[in-house]
Amino acid sequence: MAFWHRMADEQPTDERGKYLLVGKRGGMYLANGFHVWKHSGRRSFYIPNNRDGYMDFDKIMAWAVVPEYEESK
Repeated sequence: MAFWHRMADEQPTDERGKYLLVGKRGGMYLANGFHVWKHSGRRSFYIPNNRDGYMDFDKIMAWAVVPEYEESK
């Protein structure tokens, strides 16, 4: 089960996690982690199937962690 977080209230801390994102214009994206740029401090989610590849935090309205799938035996 995913819990939604408003980007204005809380930002993710695990750079290598998978995230489900809702953009400010209503788009939904699956991100494979995020990156903090050392020189500029820019914070962006990495979205592999997006034209630009990265989406800045200020373009995201809400996010949720995608839980790992564990097959039950």
